[in-house]
Amino acid sequence: MIFHRLAAVVFALALPGCVTQPKTGAYGTVSHADPAVQDAARFAVEAQNRRQTAPLQLVKVLASEQQVVAGMNYRLTLLVNENGRLRKATAVVWSQPWRNRLELTEWQWRK
Repeated sequence: MIFHRLAAVVFALALPGCVTQPKTGAYGTVSHADPAVQDAARFAVEAQNRRQTAPLQLVKVLASEQQVVAGMNYRLTLLVNENGRLRKATAVVWSQPWRNRLELTEWQWRK
């Protein structure tokens, strides 16, 4: 009897559209308000500030996604202030919180 119930659950999960979790390795949406997202956004702007001469200030997170890797990747669409001019950028921050490690792996200005 238990086997039949277990088989029914496994079969139901295998049906297309039944699983709402993202595929392994894929990005999935995460709340902009998530503290880890906010930390990653602030870190991305600080790291980019070390790479360029014009100072940046984070205005807000416009979109956020996460991807489980050997840690977590956060792909963020950010609105930043650069010398009084609002600009959008996409940043990817890799995080390993158990090692207290953050790294800006990508920064792309958007049009």
